[in-house]
Formats: sequence, C-alpha cells, structure tokens
Amino acid sequence: MFEWPAFVPPTQPPGWSLAPAEAFVGVPGPAPAGAPDWEALGLPSVTWSGELRDTEGAPIADARVWIIPNGRTRAAVGLTPQPYAAYIGMGMEGPRVMPQISLASMPQAHTDAEGRFVLTAPQLPMPMVLGESAFGLPEPVLVVAAPGFASLTRRLDVPPASAQELGVVRLEREAIVVGRVVDQRGAGLAGARVGIASLIWLKSQLGDAPLDLRVDRAVRALLPELHETVTDTDGSFRLTGVWPANVRLWARAAGFVRGRATSVVHAAAGRASEPCILRLAPGGQVSGRVVSNEGAALTGIELLATAREIDTAGRGCIGMSLTDEHDRLPVELDRENPRAHFVMGRTDAEGRFALDGLPPGNLTLYARGLGWEPVRQRDVLSGRHDLELRLQPAARLVVSMVREEDGAPVSGAIVQAQRLTGTNQDTALPVHAGSAPHEFVVVGAGPLGTRLLVHAAGRASTIIELPGLQPDTQVATELLLAPGAHIAGVVETPEGSPRPGLAITLRAHLRSVILPARTLRSGAGGGFRFEGLPAGLFSLSVDYREARIAQDRQLVVEVTHAQRREDVQLVIVDTARVILTLLDLTGARLADCDVAVYAVETWQPDLPSQELHMLRESFQRSDSEGRVELNQLRPGGHVIVAGSNPPLTVNVTPGERRLLKLTIAAVVTGRVSSHGQPVAGAQLREVPYGPTVLSDADGRYVLPVTAHGPVTLSIAANDTMTPRELSVEVDAQRGAEFDIQLGSSVIRGVIELEAERAPDGQHPPGGQQALGERLAVEGQQSLAERVGVVLWETSSDRRLVGSAISDASGAFRFAYLDAGRYQVELDGPGGARWLLDSAPPVILAQDRTHAVTLHLSKGARMHGLVTTPDGSPVRDGYRVRVWAVGEPRPRPAVRTRAGEFLIEALAPGSYRVAIQPPGEGQSQRDPERGTLVSVEGREHLELKLVWQG
Repeated sequence: MFEWPAFVPPTQPPGWSLAPAEAFVGVPGPAPAGAPDWEALGLPSVTWSGELRDTEGAPIADARVWIIPNGRTRAAVGLTPQPYAAYIGMGMEGPRVMPQISLASMPQAHTDAEGRFVLTAPQLPMPMVLGESAFGLPEPVLVVAAPGFASLTRRLDVPPASAQELGVVRLEREAIVVGRVVDQRGAGLAGARVGIASLIWLKSQLGDAPLDLRVDRAVRALLPELHETVTDTDGSFRLTGVWPANVRLWARAAGFVRGRATSVVHAAAGRASEPCILRLAPGGQVSGRVVSNEGAALTGIELLATAREIDTAGRGCIGMSLTDEHDRLPVELDRENPRAHFVMGRTDAEGRFALDGLPPGNLTLYARGLGWEPVRQRDVLSGRHDLELRLQPAARLVVSMVREEDGAPVSGAIVQAQRLTGTNQDTALPVHAGSAPHEFVVVGAGPLGTRLLVHAAGRASTIIELPGLQPDTQVATELLLAPGAHIAGVVETPEGSPRPGLAITLRAHLRSVILPARTLRSGAGGGFRFEGLPAGLFSLSVDYREARIAQDRQLVVEVTHAQRREDVQLVIVDTARVILTLLDLTGARLADCDVAVYAVETWQPDLPSQELHMLRESFQRSDSEGRVELNQLRPGGHVIVAGSNPPLTVNVTPGERRLLKLTIAAVVTGRVSSHGQPVAGAQLREVPYGPTVLSDADGRYVLPVTAHGPVTLSIAANDTMTPRELSVEVDAQRGAEFDIQLGSSVIRGVIELEAERAPDGQHPPGGQQALGERLAVEGQQSLAERVGVVLWETSSDRRLVGSAISDASGAFRFAYLDAGRYQVELDGPGGARWLLDSAPPVILAQDRTHAVTLHLSKGARMHGLVTTPDGSPVRDGYRVRVWAVGEPRPRPAVRTRAGEFLIEALAPGSYRVAIQPPGEGQSQRDPERGTLVSVEGREHLELKLVWQG
C-alpha cells in the first residue's frame, strides 16, 4: 500500500500562489483561467489507467479522459472557487452544477486504438473533519467524453496508491436532447444558454450510471463544458452526450427571466428526445453602485438578486427556521440550490452594476466579495436604477500555531474555519497563508463566533471556538498545539509468528476526532506505529483481501492526551476469497443483483427477513460486469444467497481463491406497449425495493427480482403518471415472461385564467385569457411557477393516477389511460393562487383523446398583519394557516414578512386563521383556537391578528 509522503508546499509560479491576507480587501475575482503545469509543481501523483468499451464490448478510440483532482490538490495550485471558497469548505455539499471546474485546466489524455488510457494526476491526501472531507470534493473524479457516447463522471472512491488500474469503463450510446427557447409570443431566442438542471438517474442493465458509481452530489455529471449549449439563430438547441435519464432543463437569455422546465424530458440511448419548448418571460432590471463605507467604488463585487429569499437552515433532513437571532446572512448565501434562482452579476471598475432578467415581485439583493462583509437589501422593485450598497471590510482572525510545551512555531498545519450562525448550518470561511509559515488568516469571522479545526503532523488535532467579531476588526490569536499520542504494536498469526508487509489502516472511530485515514505496512518483525494522534477512539483494520483481524473486522483502540500505546496486538488469520459472476437465463451478465453472505452457524432461513438481514456477514450488489467479490471469508462454511436463487453453501479454506458462476433464474422479461405500439422509457421495479429499469426503444425490459412465486411489480409509463402495481407469478428456475399492455386513451387539457377586473368592475375585452397569452402581456410568472394539476380515477374507489404541471401555454397531458371515469383537480402552487371554477368529470372511452378546459379565477384575498400585544409587527417567518370550517386539514401555510401576509384563492365560506411561530416545526395547531373569518363573494379582506405567545 502506498504511503503518502509529507507534503511540502511547492514553489508556485506567480499566477498560482495565494495572495497575502492584506491583499484580499477589495481584490476579488475568479481563479486564473489557464492550466497549471501540473508536473512542474512537484506534487505527489497517481497514475490512472483503464480502457473504455461500449456496451457490446468494442473498444472506444480517441475518447477524451480527464481527472479532476480532489479539493485540496486544486486549492494547492490556486484553483479555488471564488469569491468565497465555500465549495472547498466543510463537508461534501456543493452545487449541482460546477462552473468553477474548467476541464481545460485538468490533467487529460486520449484513448488509443484499443481504448486504453494512461493518465498521471496529482493527488494530495484529504484530511477528514468529523468524518467529512476537509476540502469539499473528497476524491478525484474521472470524466470521459467520446463522440456518440454519453459522457461519464465517476468519483474514484479508491484507497491511495501510486498507480490504479480502473479496468473496463463502459459507456452507453448518447441520448440527445433537442428543443427551442422562445419568448412568450413564440419567437426563437438566439444566443440563449441551455443546460441540464438535474437528472433523474434510472438504473438500466447496461453500463455504469453515475449514481451506481457513488458519484457525490457535488459532481453529478453537471459540468458546463459537457452539459450546456447555446441556441442558434431560430432558438433551437441540441444537447449531445447526455446519459440516458429523465432530464430537467433550464434556459437563460439576456433580458429574460431564467426559466426552468417544469416537466422532464425522457432522454433515451441512441436517439433524440421529443422537442422541448422552453418559453421565457421578459424580465426586469435594476442597477446601482457598490461602495465602501468611505464611498470608494468597489470593483468585482458579486451581486445576487432573488425573489425567493431563504428562510430555513439545515443540512440533510434536519432543518430549522431562520430568525433575527441567527447570523442568517451567510446561511442564505451558502445554500446548495438557490443559485438556480439567483440572477448574478459583478461591479465594474467604477463599482457600478446592472442586473437584468429579473423575476417579478419584490426582490432581495445581496452583495458580497472576498474580504468584505456581505450585505442584503430587501424589497427592491424592478426598475430601480439608484441603488447604493455599502460594504464594510470583513472581520479577520490572524492565527499562529505554536507547540504547547515550548512555544515553538508549528508550520505545515491544515486549518479550516467555520462561521458560527446559531443554526445547524455553520458556513465555511476562506483560510489564507499569513506572513509567516506558522500563521494563517481567516477572513469573514462573524458576530456569533468562529470555529477553527486544525491538524498538524505530530500534534493533536484541535477544534476550538473563538468569540464573535464585528466587521472591520482584526484580532490576532495563538493556538497551543498539544503533542500527539501514538499507537504502536505488532501484527502476528494466532501462533505468534510476525506478519510483515500487511497494509494496516487507522481511522477515526465514530467520527470522534479530526483525522485523515492513514495506511502503512507492517515492518519485518510485524511492527507498526501511528504517531501524532489526538485523544480519542481509533479503529485499526487490515486492507488485505485474504486476511483479517481474528477478533473482528476492526480493532478499536482508545488513547488519551499524549499517551503512548505500545501494546496493541493485531492477530491475523488467513481468509478465503470467492468471486461470483452472475448471469441471467440468456447468459448475459446481470448487474444490480443482491448477494448476501451468512455464516453456516447463524443461517436461519425461517426468520423474518428483517431479522435475517441482521445476521448477514456482508451484503453487496453485482457491478455492471455481473461480478461480486466476497473477501475476508473466515475458513469454514458460508451460505451465499444471490437474488432469488436458493441458498448456496460453500466451504472455504485459508488462502483459497474460488471462482463461481451463478445463473439467476428469477428474471422477469417482457414488452410494454400501448395500442400495439412499444412504450420506451417506462420505469419498472420490484415492490417494495429493487432497482429501476427502463424499457428500451422496442418496449422490451429485463428486470431481476429477489423472490419467486407471486411478485409485485411497479410500472410508471412516464414522469406524470403515478406508478401502478401489477402481480406476476415468477418461477424459481425459469423466471417469468410478462407483457404489459397500457391504456391507449389520452386527456389533453388547457388552463384558462380569468382576466383581472377593470376599475369599473367589468372584464377587459376577451374575458378569459389562455395562460400563455396572460403571461405574455403581464410577464408575471416564470417557468418554475406553472399551475399543477392532478388526475383521479373515480370509476370505483378514488385513485390517484398522475400529476402534471402546465407548460407556458397552459397545456397539460395525461397519457396511457384506461377507459373509465376521471376527475381533474388543482394541485401544488396552483391550488394556492387560483380557484377552479368548473371541472366536470371526464368519461373516457378506449383509444380516445379527450380535451378539457379548466377555468380558474382569483377568488377572494385575505391580507393581514400579525402584531405583538404592544402593536409592533412580529418578526419574519411566522406561519399563518387557514382551515375551511369542517375541513380536517389546513391550506398550505404562508409566512409573514414585516408582520404581513397574503392568502389568495379563497372560496366563499367560513375559515379559521391560526398563527404558528418560527421554529415550532410543521405541527398543525388546533383550528378551533384560530380566529373565525367569513368570506363572501370575491371581496378583499383586511385582517389584524395579535400574537399572544
């Protein structure tokens, strides 16, 4: 196993070195656009090799291959995202699109005539912080592009070594997404930029889909050079190299609101999609200047405008409402997704800026720049050109690292910083080199405090929280780094013989300390030693396929402050290795098949499945080649359960390597069709769990299942339809042939909005307006704000059939329907803005298309003010919920802004209005405690509520 040498920062060319701390005030901007001379930098490197093949096994020549180094390696040469360096901060979260990655600046190579590639790329070790990588992207990423094939991004989640053979990397034939970008009147927009906003990965039986390869969210195939394009003179676009998936698009054009398609485009391998129309609404404009407190113009400051201010914080599934008690501004600018909703720009040499393509309504405007404290201005109306934003220099911490015992400087430390926000979403801060090797400068410390995370060789890793700082201040502090503990011992057999040359890996246990995983080999006498450890729990494991620790797969060791553990014994036993190749009935290799291993003495097939799963020794899924490697099997008997096959008992001996081929009989195959025509892209899976497969262009599918006998399958014909469940009888040996006939009827609909009343109470000429015409006149909605509709089948029981969102022209469609009785209703944001005046039931005959028109009206509006008992408005973020009397569930809640709220689309009747404070969660308060309000006709109600706490 390769052991990383100590990293010595190289002498970097002038264009790549990080600037001194005092240079950051007022000097923001993107990283250099050129490519660094990677070889001249003298960094540790890894040579990656492999071969590209198509799904038939043929080599792919002259393909381009890139390696994107991990976050720390890119930062070492100045390729750091600007202006905030947020994406090399804490953890692995990042934008779905990575505009800061330029493939032109990455190490790259071409495949030869046999499809082989060899590529050397630098790689620095990645420290771990509480189990997460310290510099964002934790592993290098392989990027592959070849004409006619889908581009691939693959996170290389492998242990460090001087050379890595990746084996065969398979590419599917590309999908092509085509369409047009038009304005509200249908005229094509030339020069508009179109890109992929998200992909819904669907597992197929061919190749390596990115989700299967553990691709992190931050690198999920959305690189601008591969997944964006520009429209031609008539607004048409053609995106090639797309991985087969359901794709959602965005479009942006100068002077128009950025649009995001509300329905997905099915991109199938080897062919072009149905044309997609992206209709953009005209946008507004604001302009102004950004200056310092002294009035000096600030150049290169980033401006961000949005109509959707972030009011919640959280990571993962744990969220909370933001209040004025939090340091909320960095959180609003640190979220993963809102960049899709920001309109962005920069100030020029005179500090001036102009943002166009702004959405309608009140906007929130942010300004930020490296070295400056960000500011926010709310309630900015489109059309303002006199804005002035004043920035203060960001607070800075100058941190010196010295040894605890004698005060000597400690250089070469890895330092991270987080700005404490009072939420569970503290934000990353940039850390720059100081004036001395042992000094660092943290830019952007906040009023609630700063958390520093420090790791230095031979020293105990440290986490410390420092008091808050106000903008335009600088404080120097000294950190005393304690000497590290060490763990030493010997690797030996049960008989006491030393085992030299085994790779031993030490990791932080249960994420208890800051520590990168470390690997070394046992010496000639079996000895090993890990030094410079903080106090905490650590696990030791053997990275060897045919041996393991006798006690368990890992040994947990605890060390205290500066403790020297010399007594650790790793007793190693030789194990066996079984390599399975799984095939279907046709002899094709079977991917995504579950394989579980049990010890013979614990195998109890009569146990419920959940209890049986707890007894597994290991669990894996077969890769795209149908292979599963079962390593570190103890000598003796093991039960292998592959897919739905009967249990297979194998007995292995120490050091044995066995190759087995298994045929998985329980495979369901068939054809999906409608009115005799194949249905491509239908999504099928086994219920309740199982991989999703797609039907091909001929409607054929191959679905491995985990059981025999009665098996329940789920099928969804497209993204608008709710999955249906079907039962099929599966033979344990022969599987099943199961053709699926979908309905052949279609409901096509259009939404008409009632025009606003004129001042005299009469409708303007035309009365009703189609949704697209209304938007073309008013420009009040973007593609992300269409009207949602749902379809229910009411022939017998009420059953949800599907949901859709109308396009820019107000049209929606439900296909593959059976004959029967259906009802169309509003859903999502449309139900909160509009009333459905009439929607008669739809009686649908077989092989028929039925047209429906939904007439929507505004209904009554309720405008309110929520105050405290002394009459002052409550702070932002209070939720207001409305129940119709007699209904068990409330309407979607609205939040207060400066104490005010607005609820639309109220039908005549009685309602109760209740208030919910920020941070109370989503619990629904008793409607009987709310204020009773009566609505008659289409009146505009004014309401004042007092929050009593």
